[in-house]
Amino acid sequence: MRLVPITAEDEDLTVRFECDSEIMLHIGGPRPEADVRAAHRRRLDLMEKGEAHMYKILADDSDDVLGTIGIWKTAGKSPNTYEMGWLVLPEHRGKASQPKPRASSSRRLAQIPRFGTSTRFPPPPTLPPTRSLARWA
Repeated sequence: MRLVPITAEDEDLTVRFECDSEIMLHIGGPRPEADVRAAHRRRLDLMEKGEAHMYKILADDSDDVLGTIGIWKTAGKSPNTYEMGWLVLPEHRGKASQPKPRASSSRRLAQIPRFGTSTRFPPPPTLPPTRSLARWA
């Protein structure tokens, strides 16, 4: 799979993900479309400032979108605290390739000096690993 930075043209993809009740079930439910569109623009602004890195997860052999993954600056114990979150389309969840985007993203981000290492704080075992997006949205 490939990680490709999101762009302004991916706004409808963001709406597809964040307005979907199944995808957003465990992270606060679907969001109003206007809020999602505004959030997409804010994320692009954060990307321009180097405070966020947002990617589409694409299949290796096509441009089919499997999900999204990102890391962004957040308020924390230190001024250099970042949070990572990802969403995977329901039809691609539970497949063997699912953990690869986070690992690939972690390796890519580790090459950026300010990230160095990443730590995963696991969610409760009954919830999918998409919970962290709720705090950023």
